Amino acid sequence: MRSRRGVRAGAIAAFVVIVLGVAAGAEEIDQILGPLRLKGRHPTMMGPYISTTVQFDRPGWIRSFGVRLLDADQRPSPDNTVFCHAVFRAPPTAISLGGEDYQFGNNLPLTSGQDTIAFPAGFGFHVDTTSLYVVEAMLQSPYDSIDARYYFKVAFDFVPDAERVPLRPLYHVSVRIGPQERFSRRGRSRRDAKQMAPSAREDLMHMWWVPPGRHEYRTRFSLPASGRVHFATVHIHRYGVAYTLRDVATGRVLMTGRPKEGSQREMLEVPVYSDKTGLLLKKDADYEFSVAYDNPLKENVSAMGTLHLFFDAIDGAASKN
Repeated sequence: MRSRRGVRAGAIAAFVVIVLGVAAGAEEIDQILGPLRLKGRHPTMMGPYISTTVQFDRPGWIRSFGVRLLDADQRPSPDNTVFCHAVFRAPPTAISLGGEDYQFGNNLPLTSGQDTIAFPAGFGFHVDTTSLYVVEAMLQSPYDSIDARYYFKVAFDFVPDAERVPLRPLYHVSVRIGPQERFSRRGRSRRDAKQMAPSAREDLMHMWWVPPGRHEYRTRFSLPASGRVHFATVHIHRYGVAYTLRDVATGRVLMTGRPKEGSQREMLEVPVYSDKTGLLLKKDADYEFSVAYDNPLKENVSAMGTLHLFFDAIDGAASKN
């Protein structure tokens, strides 16, 4: 495992190499990362981070991926508002659908209000011994006076191939609300939209700014193959109050959720979709993903709106890897 720390994107520290060894029949692997110092205010996506390269010593399946925030004594932190996000990244998967080749990104993303991804029974995320995988975790801070150190406990539920457990892979698709959708929202004029145009960094991070009040953002998409979604999660920031996935042709709501907030409007829990039977999405059909924000402040707040779908392609998918 190779680690790097930084306060801004591009900051690099010394590397340490650790290979994750997995004993036969093992069900959980964990690793402590850190510490990271958090001092003063750090906006979302701009806090200190640690990035670690992971290599497995045998092939197998990840059934779940979780990251727990720990305090300076490596005990569970009572304040999760400083957790920004974490992600497990794998090389893209290439598959053939109807004679055409597609590449699917392979990320397992965690955000404020969601510290674990656990796939339903019968499904997993396959890893091999030749690829390098990356685990990244970042802090954020709404506090001016904070000065503390934190660790991250990274945990995998892992099933080696040797156990011969019949699992099927899921393909990951991200649906992001882009710049053109951010500024066509209700109650916004073109003049306001121009004033709120995103910077290059915001576009890179798929982030934008929400003015005071309630605003709704939406985008449309289609999939290259029919398939059943068995797991889905949404990346949404503080003051995000709802998300919805609907079928454009019928108007039917396929998925919806309202994040659970604390007394200070902090994000406590973001609902996820997890189902063994799955939700059928059809090839080339139009779907709409939307998020709603309710900003109580007199200043703009950062926002993101990303829908992560993990689906089982049923159009005769064949791996090209």
